[in-house]
Amino acid sequence: MLHLEDLLQRLYESEIEVTITMLWDGGFDFAFASYMEFGEIGTPVDDIESFVKAERRVTQSPWHNCRTAGELTQAIHNAALEKYPESDYAKTHGRPN
Repeated sequence: MLHLEDLLQRLYESEIEVTITMLWDGGFDFAFASYMEFGEIGTPVDDIESFVKAERRVTQSPWHNCRTAGELTQAIHNAALEKYPESDYAKTHGRPN
């Protein structure tokens, strides 16, 4: 598995945007979007609030969560392969290690 810095560089080179946030008690959230798109996709807090108010999500959230930094690289990698299967990133790094 790639180190986090290598993963982020490879995503950057493949023109895949990712935003990562963290809270001390909520783990790490990430979405394949620029922070400039928060008006369209919402933030992780917006996502939680919409889920609680509606008691179910109408649309799939772009946000992913993992509890620890140790899980972050693998979680981003797996999500990138799923969301962008035809990307240069997936073509290069989608093979089993």
